[in-house]
Amino acid sequence: DESIGCEVDYRHAEQGYISYINKHLFRNPANGSEEQAAFDLELCNDELSIHLLSNPKQEIEYVATQIAKDVREKGIRFKDIAVCAANLTEIKDYIDNVFSKYNIPYYIDLSNTVTFHPAIEFIKSAFIVQMTNYSYDSIIQLLRCNLTNITMDEVDRFDNYLKATRIRGVNSYRNYFTYEPDSFANQLDIINDIRARFVGPIITFTESVKSEANAETISKAIYKLLCDYQVEEKINRRVDALEQSGDNVKASEYSQVYGIIISILDKIVALLGNEVITPKEYSDILLSSCEAARI
Repeated sequence: DESIGCEVDYRHAEQGYISYINKHLFRNPANGSEEQAAFDLELCNDELSIHLLSNPKQEIEYVATQIAKDVREKGIRFKDIAVCAANLTEIKDYIDNVFSKYNIPYYIDLSNTVTFHPAIEFIKSAFIVQMTNYSYDSIIQLLRCNLTNITMDEVDRFDNYLKATRIRGVNSYRNYFTYEPDSFANQLDIINDIRARFVGPIITFTESVKSEANAETISKAIYKLLCDYQVEEKINRRVDALEQSGDNVKASEYSQVYGIIISILDKIVALLGNEVITPKEYSDILLSSCEAARI
């Protein structure tokens, strides 16, 4: 392949505004000299302007208007424009909103944590179910991760039933629900069908991660939980849907999460192995590892 080189190295050029900024930004003149004032703007081959705005949103609005203007009036292509910022995390939401308003295509080169991915929340919720003995909040949090075989409409119905009955405890979930509030007359079969369709794998998991379990046993229990609920397949379907909708950035992020989870489980087994560990300790280690992971 033919090598293509940049004819002008603007960054290291002896003259021009980039060279001047590189040498003098945040530096005081030596011995009180006027060296900085001696810069000749005519040496610049490009344009430089400085603008002060009240807040980050106004800054992004200004940048967006200038990009739209340059593309419209100067024929510059979107792919030839770069926006640099000191802290992308603080302005990401502004970029999402403002650039979309101006129909500016963009890609943010920003690593995200996997902590709030539904699969991570799902595992976290499973531990909470075990530690709180199937409390109302833990069960609903698990179901609302949308990784079981229960639809969101069914979750809403089950949520209302639990609020009305205050059912909790693993033994209650093992058996057919018999309490029938007036608001759920003739609906017990529907409620128990929902219960039966999701409860088996979570009971297996909570029985496996009791206080006398070691790190390897708990890791295998998490993997089985993910397999029983077909989490990998559901993530892949979500990736396909995102790609079809054109959201390739989000699709790329989703596609990495399951592999990251499995890698973390393997590392925990390698480090802790047969060491007995409480569910709370294991959960804390797992979540800390997820916080450190980036996509």
